[in-house]
Amino acid sequence: MSLIRLPARVLRSLMARSRDLATVLRYRRRAAVLTDRARGIAAPESLFDLVNEFDEFRPAQIRSEFSELLRRVRAHEPRASLEIGTATGGTAFLLSRCLPREARLVTLDIADNAARRAAARMFSFDGRSILPRCADSHRPETLQMVIRDLRSDLLDFLFVDGDHTFDGVAADFRLHVPRVRDGGLVAMHDIVPDSLARRGEAAAARTDGVPRFWVRVRECVPDAEEIVESPTQEGYGIGVLRVSAEARGRLRSEGLLE
Repeated sequence: MSLIRLPARVLRSLMARSRDLATVLRYRRRAAVLTDRARGIAAPESLFDLVNEFDEFRPAQIRSEFSELLRRVRAHEPRASLEIGTATGGTAFLLSRCLPREARLVTLDIADNAARRAAARMFSFDGRSILPRCADSHRPETLQMVIRDLRSDLLDFLFVDGDHTFDGVAADFRLHVPRVRDGGLVAMHDIVPDSLARRGEAAAARTDGVPRFWVRVRECVPDAEEIVESPTQEGYGIGVLRVSAEARGRLRSEGLLE
């Protein structure tokens, strides 16, 4: 009996799908191991060290900075949170460990990476739901999707770490910050200028337009805080502001909110 000969393009497609499925399964297995090892660990620094043992999920963050942010998130007890910029999924994992029971976290990324989304879903535990989505954070319909996923019109916590161009971060800020409730937290990553911005030299870590946008935010909201390990470091840094009616008014008057 002769074998059926499939067209080359069909074979290539089948092989690609097989590789994709294998990658998804590998990421799910690694996420399961990470989730299991995280049980009983509460200290932010210990959680950060743990996730950094997994190359697939290693976050592009500075340990001291993100650990401090996690402490603030845990104290704030946000039930409806949005992360813009899933990247490796490591920050979604860390945030998931600092949310209260029944909390929901939507994490957005424009890159269509099925393996990372499958892994991020594995980070849900003990009533906490992690909902990874492939979507453009700048689009109004994405905001409506986030509202449906979170089952809430308002956010308790927003983490902005997506499009790093000035216009891109401004678009995320204008669209999503109005949905943060009064008293809610907004955190923005990469507020420290890199060497390209400082001296016009090639930068190892590109922060692009985020530091310039953060300066404008800080001018409007003087009590906005900065979590920065060293002022001379190459990029990174986290800006944090607490939303209030007064802050909204100042940001709106400067055109940073509509």
